Amino acid sequence: MKFLHIGDKDKRRWLPALVILTAAVLLSFVGITVARYITRQEGKGTAEADNFYFTSDLLREKEENACYYVDPQTKEITVTLSNAADAKRVTPGTITYRVEVTGGTAVSGSGSLAGGKEEKAIVSVSPDPDAKELSVTATAAPYEESLSAVFKLALGNQYTVEDAAGNAAAVLTITCTDDRKEIPLTLPNQVIPEEANDRVEMGSSGYMYKSQGKGIYSLVLLKADTTQDLTQKGSFADQIVLTTEP
Repeated sequence: MKFLHIGDKDKRRWLPALVILTAAVLLSFVGITVARYITRQEGKGTAEADNFYFTSDLLREKEENACYYVDPQTKEITVTLSNAADAKRVTPGTITYRVEVTGGTAVSGSGSLAGGKEEKAIVSVSPDPDAKELSVTATAAPYEESLSAVFKLALGNQYTVEDAAGNAAAVLTITCTDDRKEIPLTLPNQVIPEEANDRVEMGSSGYMYKSQGKGIYSLVLLKADTTQDLTQKGSFADQIVLTTEP
């Protein structure tokens, strides 16, 4: 049997390659270890952030540029803050918040929401007498999270009802120029919205239309009295009141 003999010259040729190979193997193990550490740390941070919820019925994240039209005669705007996205996604720890207003003042502009269960806080905002619009920003801690919206004191939305005597139904067209919100809808007697439209729901004080934001929406109104003519149009800020033709 013959053995392969590596001379000194060959040893000098192979040694650098062997060192490089060994270093590469060691670095790969170090890279795996570091990657696992980073993954664990990032995973921990994400989990903590994912458990933090600060929401509102009207205020939105800054990037959404939430804007609403409010009746110019409005003396008070109510904004609801919450520590939950829904009943199952609730912030476990206590949230403190503060509300800043430009063009108006806030009542109970700061407070806290206890963690562990869904909590809500209602903040009242009053426009200044000569204000044309006001901006509201709510900031939460310990995680820095801000929600905001602009409220314009003007009748910026439009509605039109197409109908005629003898029709069994009328069509209400709503043109919204502001952000998504719930619009109270007052209808004449013996007039109801079609059940197939899932954007309408019956509340304790009447019907509520859930606008999805800027856009044009249609709603069929069913009439028990076909002699009624609901043809009309107008501007509105935050609610629609329909009447029968005089």
